[in-house]
Formats: sequence, structure tokens, C-alpha cells
Amino acid sequence: MTQKKLKIVQVIYALIQGGAEKFVVDLSNKLAETHEVYIITLRGSSSDLFKNQLSSKVNYINFPIGNGFRITDVYRLNKFIDKIDPDIIHTHLQVVFYFLLRTLSKKKNIVFHTIHNDASFDGIIKHQFLIRNFFYKKNLVIPITISHESKSSYERYYKINNPELIYNGCLKPNKTEKFEEVQKEIDSLKLNPQDLVFIHLSRFNENQKQHSVLINAFNRIRSDFQNVILLVIGREYESEQADFLKKIAGDGIYFLGERSNIGDYLYQSDVFCLSSRFEGLPISLLEAIACGCIPICTPVGGIKDIIQPDKTGYLSSDTSEDSYYQEMHKYLRRPDKIKKNELMEYFTENYSINKCSKHHEKVYLKYLDKN
Repeated sequence: MTQKKLKIVQVIYALIQGGAEKFVVDLSNKLAETHEVYIITLRGSSSDLFKNQLSSKVNYINFPIGNGFRITDVYRLNKFIDKIDPDIIHTHLQVVFYFLLRTLSKKKNIVFHTIHNDASFDGIIKHQFLIRNFFYKKNLVIPITISHESKSSYERYYKINNPELIYNGCLKPNKTEKFEEVQKEIDSLKLNPQDLVFIHLSRFNENQKQHSVLINAFNRIRSDFQNVILLVIGREYESEQADFLKKIAGDGIYFLGERSNIGDYLYQSDVFCLSSRFEGLPISLLEAIACGCIPICTPVGGIKDIIQPDKTGYLSSDTSEDSYYQEMHKYLRRPDKIKKNELMEYFTENYSINKCSKHHEKVYLKYLDKN
């Protein structure tokens, strides 16, 4: 890495369980090995799941703002940022709007914004699209896309050809001291020791993740293959909105709630399931591949860049229940076709946080040199 030490501020709402949040933590931890890195959360709390995964080298600051968008919060936050005086401000999710006015001033900071989803969903509200479009077009905010499909969606939606492309990466999950405890938990859910374990990792969001497609497809699979179980891990499945999923879930489907030791579950699972209607490039998918967990996914967003059908996973032909069921069926007819060790090697060569952080550093420096 370069010898030039940067002062980098990453800004996100909170460090709750989610792909963007996990990505920010992993990236910040890696960058902090050679740079001065800050994470600022705007609505974080002591219950943030990923907070305890931060390196001691990362400066964590919770700067609480109220609900809604208020100019007073913009002013307070930017005055606070002035005291840090960073070289780079890197925003995630909707927090970019708190820094737009700053880009019109003569501040020397460069503002980057990672688009974590398909661009058409990232700016779906019309006035937000118009605002983003102006700042992107003027190069006042530097957009970072996270896959080839993400870049293409940005270019189609904004009609601008200026985004940076940096593939998402993540830290390979570790086994924890709870590994044997988790093993006993999973074994207790199996009818037979040889049962195959399918796993779904996501907070509840039916609109995006189409959990009902997964549940219904798995119910059909269970009528064909008895030797499978499905673990659903994530938060908000206890909500009233998610209650319908438990009502349609048949035998062999278990809702385990939120877990911080995801690696313990992935290493003991055979298949990672994602039946989304739209995506950016899911960190949960990268973590699954890193643990040798075979992915079965819908063909949306950056997932299409990662999964090479029948080589690094299974990709349904569309986002329907029937198509997803067919891919599950295909896997179960020959579950040993894709080797776990080859999948883990594929992750290391392409999607490690080390490779991702080096690319971010290169892009940061490119724009600093321009200034």
C-alpha cells in the first residue's frame, strides 16, 4: 500500500445487521491498518450489532440527529466534520444528503457515495433523483458502484458515464467459541444427521428479499426431499408484518432470530438462499461463499456477476417461485457438484476485503491527486 496516510470518514446511519453496515465495518477495519479512519453513525445506539466488530484502530463516533431531514442537523454535522478535517468523506445509504451543501463550498474534502443497490431503487423518489443527478453530473459527489450490473444500472438511470466501479468485498467470517454450541443447535433441528442445511440471512424486507418466494419454494422442496432444513436468521421476523411467513412455513423451517456469530452457522450449512427481487451486491452472499456455502439465488443486481451457473452457485432464470424451486431441485439432484474448497478459493481470489480496500484506497488517491 501507499505510504501516504489519509484521514478518512465513513458515515452511515447505524451499525445494525445489514449488508451496507457490515461492509462499512470491514472496510474501515482494513483501511485503519494504514490510515486514520473514523466511522460516524447518525442514529446508532449501543445495541448496534456490528459495533463490537470494530477494530480498536477505528475511531467510532455516534452523532445523533433527529428523525426527518433538518437543516440544523446538516449544519451541526458539518461543523463537527470540520473539526476532524478529513481528506475523504465516504457516505452510505441516504446520509449523502447531509453533505451536498458542503460540496458547493470551498472545503477541500472529497465526498464519495457508495450506491449499495440498483440505482433505480437508490433514487426512486423523484426529487431525490434530481438532486443526486445534479451532484453526480457536476462531479461534486463521486459515485461508487459495487458490481458491473450496479454500474450499468447507474448509467442507464442517470444517463451519466462517470461512476467508479469497486466490487464489494468482505472479511471471511470466523468460527467463534460458540461453534460447538451452534453445531448442537443445528443437529437438534435435523431429523437425521445427514440432513442438508439451507440458510437465509437477511433482515425482514418482503418487498426486496421476497421471503415468501423462498418459503413457498422450500415447502415444495420438502415434499420431494425430506432430508433438508431451512434456517432463517435475521431481525424483525417477530414483527406483525412478518407473521404471515411463519403461518405459511411448513416443517423443517426454523426462524432463529438475529445472530452475531454468522460464521458459525455458515460453516455448518450447505446452501445459502437468496430470493431477492432486487439487490446491489449482497455481503451475505460473499460471506456464504467465503465459508464454502453453495449459493442458490435469483438473477438480480451484482449476484449475476458473482454466480457462474453450476460452477460457483445456482441462478434461477427469473425471480418467480417456480424458477427458484427448480434451482433448488437441480442442486439437490447432485449436491456434490460444486466443491466447498473451490468456492472458498474463488472468494479469496476475487472478493476479499484486502483486495476491496486496496481498490478503495487507489480511487481515493486518484481524486486527491486531481485536487
